[in-house]
Order: sequence, then structure tokens, then C-alpha cells
Amino acid sequence: ALELVGKQDRIEHCLEVIQKEGFLSDCGKAGRKRRVRVDVKSLDIKITHASEFIEMGEAPGQAIRKKKNSSIVLTVNSVATGSSDALVAAGSTGAAMASSLFGLGRIPGIDRPAIAVTLPTMKKPIVIIDGGANDALAESLNLKVIDYFDKTTKIGRICKGNTDINKLLLKIDSNFRIKKNNNDINSVRVVNYKDTIIKNIAVISGFGLNNLEYIKLAKKLNMDLLISGDLTQAGAVLARNIGISIIDTNHHSCEIPGLIKLEKTIKKIGIPTEIIDIGLPWKDINLNSIKNKEDD
Repeated sequence: ALELVGKQDRIEHCLEVIQKEGFLSDCGKAGRKRRVRVDVKSLDIKITHASEFIEMGEAPGQAIRKKKNSSIVLTVNSVATGSSDALVAAGSTGAAMASSLFGLGRIPGIDRPAIAVTLPTMKKPIVIIDGGANDALAESLNLKVIDYFDKTTKIGRICKGNTDINKLLLKIDSNFRIKKNNNDINSVRVVNYKDTIIKNIAVISGFGLNNLEYIKLAKKLNMDLLISGDLTQAGAVLARNIGISIIDTNHHSCEIPGLIKLEKTIKKIGIPTEIIDIGLPWKDINLNSIKNKEDD
């Protein structure tokens, strides 16, 4: 089963490409040259319309429960019912994994699914299971990981600590930069600042604060603090009202510890590696500095 998202005529065009060329390529998206080889002779095409689509920023576990007619859920169902032998999904990865877990179940002897990341080497590729930046994020803050934050998708980590917000901010200042003079993390946003000892901390690398359900989940799990990036106005108001403290480091910066850990891992297998930091996709401008220039 192949998940194709788009209008009917566009999907039919992609299928025509498969039949004509014998492979599925980018179907028109500029800059991509990936090809999936298909056995055209044994191709049996059946189009199943999906009225819903799971976005990349949605909480996967909740999305697959709410969107029963989404493309990824219907694709998994086709394998579960025997209409297809396997599935290929474009993402979100969390939704594909969660939907497969609930729709297909586990292989006997396997406790849970895991995301595998393939890394090239000079001889042959190696595979890292549960690849991701959440553990590196916790390690950079000197926090002890005790469990997954979202147990359905394994996104985020629940951590134990004996610290306070000021100490965490100092660690963020030291460890969320690739180079010491990098200015991408000169400021962070804090909701419900508390000058007290913090013991229960949740961390999510990247986009965690963009998802309101994760903020609610942190409160439900009795977390004192949630650290991640991409905080929105709605998320800040929600956190303030329900009484959960938040540190928003920005999406880019809170993924830096994961990149640094990955660089060290690759270097251990003998591959010269360097992180090239292209920086934030925006520039912070101090409005007071503009006023001072105008006054001069």
C-alpha cells in the first residue's frame, strides 16, 4: 500500500508514471530524484479515497484516533485486512508508527516499535535504533531520563532532576551552541517562572511547544517544567492558565545537543565529521537600537 496525498487527478498521474516508467519518482516536486522501483507486470492498482490527512505537527497518537479516515490510517488498514502486503508512507513518521502499532500489532517477542536511522560509513552502513535528539537534549541539561513523554510515539523524555530554572538556563546557554560565540540562543522565553527547586522535567527536541496537547500532557503527568521549542501565543496562554512552567529555547537551538551527540557518534567510527550550522531562519533586531540610531 502506497500513501499518496493529493487530488485525484494528481494521484492518477503518479500512477500513470509508475506504469509507463516502471518506477515512482518525485511526480513533479523540484529538487528530488528519489526513485522507488516497481514490478509493473504484477501491479494491481486500487485507489482508496481518504478525506483526512495527518499534518506533521499533530500529536500522532491523538491524530490517528480522531482521523479514522486519514490516508495513513486507511493505508495501514489495507495491510491489516489483507488487501496489501506492506505499506510505504511519506509521514508523519510518528503517525505511521503509531497507526501501524495499533492497526497491525507487534511481532511476537517485540515490546515496542522503534525508529531506525541508517548512517553511512567507509565500509558498510550502520543502523541506530531509536535515533533521535531527545536523550542528547536531556544529557546536555544533566537530567536523568526515566521514561518516554508520549508513550504512543516515544516523542520526548520524562526526566528527574534537582535543579531550578536559573541553573537550567545556564546549561542552555553553554550547551545549545555549536560554537561558543554563536548568538542564536542569547535569549529564551519562560512561562510561569518559579524560583523553586524543580524535580519533574519533560524535554522534547524541536517542535514540542507548537502542540497544545503536549502542554496539556505535561500538566497531566505532573511535570514541573516542559523544555522545547516553537512556543505559540495559544501555547503560552494555555501554559500560564493551567500552571505548567515552560522554557522555549527555539526549535533550532534545542536540536543542537542532538547534532553534537550525532557528530561524536560518527567520529567514533572513524569518519571525519563537522556540523555546519546555518543558523536561525530569522534575525532578532533590538528595537531600542533602531530608536537610538534615529535619535542620533
